[in-house]
This record gives sequence, structure tokens and C-alpha cells, in this order.
Amino acid sequence: MRFPPLIAICAILFFAVASAASGGVAEGEAALEAGDFPRAISELTPVAESGNAAAQSRLGLVYEMSGVSRMRDEARAARYWTSAFTWYSRAAEQNIVRAQRRVAELLRVGLGAPVDATKADEWDRRANAILRERAENGDADAQAALATAFDLGQGVVKDAKEAAKWRRTAARRGHAVAINALGVQYARGNGVEKDPVLAHALFAIAGRIARAKGEDDIAYRQNQDGSGARLSADQRNKALAIADQWRTGLDLPESSDKI
Repeated sequence: MRFPPLIAICAILFFAVASAASGGVAEGEAALEAGDFPRAISELTPVAESGNAAAQSRLGLVYEMSGVSRMRDEARAARYWTSAFTWYSRAAEQNIVRAQRRVAELLRVGLGAPVDATKADEWDRRANAILRERAENGDADAQAALATAFDLGQGVVKDAKEAAKWRRTAARRGHAVAINALGVQYARGNGVEKDPVLAHALFAIAGRIARAKGEDDIAYRQNQDGSGARLSADQRNKALAIADQWRTGLDLPESSDKI
């Protein structure tokens, strides 16, 4: 049985949950966080069956994680994947973008449903249409997600330059994930001219934003440490000076040589 990449599974953890939609959602969330999948299913199922899209999304995740945890028992795991696909699909029909992405990913690998690349592309395009509307209206999360779509080719032709454009737009609103991802592009020269100094600055900025919000900054620190190890002391100082100069609302520099 083929399982989707771990990064795709982890991404689902960022599903938005409707605010206080039901005690069942909150209790299901708590059970999921505790790794108590049977209780999470028990709490979320009645709410999901009532039509709550957030509960449907989370229930899809619970069944997916249950399938992953039992991957050595293929028959049992397959039943969990089928349930995961069913609940993701219900949420996807209610325009939950993360669920639409997950449906597309599962269709591509044939988990919970037969492989169907055509339907997978349709779901990705549907997700992109929603994201683009939100992105054009100033939603930084949507801008960052649309950038990822262009980066990965989710329902669109891969376009690293377009990904960088949307990440820059999200960066003006202080979106740490987008800034970090843009740093990776500069580190690799993917869609932008390779600039290790600017990449180091962007990793530093992303980390500062995360810490200011009380969020986990470990990925940003790891990127900053890794990039810094390949720079001279003068280059690291220049990068930190760039980071010091930037403020939310400003455009990020396009090159460390233009500072």
C-alpha cells in the first residue's frame, strides 16, 4: 500500500476549525491532540453527520491518522482510508480548501478511492479558484497557499516565479511561513536569482515573526543556522542588518546587493 508523503499528512494539522461550532468539535480536537482516535471519532462523528464542515475535515484527519497507525494491517488500514476519503470529500464539497487538497492527494495515490488523476486535478483547480479569490482580497494565508500550489503544480503548471510573487505579497502582511518559503527559494535559486545572504535574512525574519506571535520557530531557526554556516561573518552581519531594517507592511528586498 502506498502512503502519501508525511509532509502532506502533517499539513492537514493546519485545518481551520469553525469557532466554537460545537462542544463535539472541541472535544474531538482534544482527543485528536491526545492521540485518542476512537474518542475523537466518537466526538466528531455526530457533528460531522449534522453537516459541520470543520468537523468533517477533522474526522477525515482522524481516520487518516488511524490508517497510518495501522499500516501493517492493510485490510484494517484500507477501511480507515476509505472513511478518511469519504469525510474529506464531504468537507471538500463545502469548499474547505484543505479537504479539497487532501481529496486530490488521495486520488493521486489511490488511498480510500481508485486512482483518478483527472478528478484530482479538478479538485485542485477548485481549491485554487477559492484561494485566488481570497488572495486577491488580501488574505495572507490564501496568498501563501496559492504560492504553494504554483510551487508544487497543484492544479496549475509549476511556476516558481509566480510562487515567489504570491509569497512576497503574503510577506507584506508578516506571514512567516511564506517568508521562510521565499527564503528557501533564494537559497536554491528557484524562480529567483540565488542569493544566500537574502535567504539567511528571510529565515531570520520568519523566526522573529513566529517568536513575536508565540509560535514554534524551530524550522526557521534550523534554516537560519544551516544557511548561516555557509556564510562568512560579514555576510551574516549583512543578512541580519537586512532583517533589522524590514517591518511588516514593507516589501521584501529582491536582492541583498540592492540594500
